[in-house]
Amino acid sequence: RKLQKEKRAQARQAKENNQTRGDLLKKAQDAVNAYVRVRDHSKPCISCGKENPPMVYGGVWDAGHYRSVGSAEHTRFVLTNIHKQCKFCNNSRGLSGNPVEYRKAMVSRYGEDYVLALEHDNRPRHYTKDDLRRIAKIFRARKRLYERLKGL
Repeated sequence: RKLQKEKRAQARQAKENNQTRGDLLKKAQDAVNAYVRVRDHSKPCISCGKENPPMVYGGVWDAGHYRSVGSAEHTRFVLTNIHKQCKFCNNSRGLSGNPVEYRKAMVSRYGEDYVLALEHDNRPRHYTKDDLRRIAKIFRARKRLYERLKGL
């Protein structure tokens, strides 16, 4: 049994070491998005303000980015750039992020100066594999903590 346990541990470590940066980026993004959905659990959709939108496209809620990951990849993990958003507002078959209403909500929540600073934030952020592993670990732990605190 001890030998089998050791083999499994070595296989797990080898699998972890062979992950690509893209794999780790996806895991980190999934962890951050899950955290944001729990963090904003009691809040409505940032764009349309709906509390209980209809089930569309395989679920109800996404973690929507104000500055999209495609156009501003460096703001991917900025928490004030990510909020709970209904699938219809966030989906390309729906409103593609509903940017006008999203911006209005951001201005009312954080103020015009902060939104302008976020829109003009172009500082490069380069994440190593270890950074991405750490981000995923931190946000999985934060999500569990928020779930316990909010009783979810």
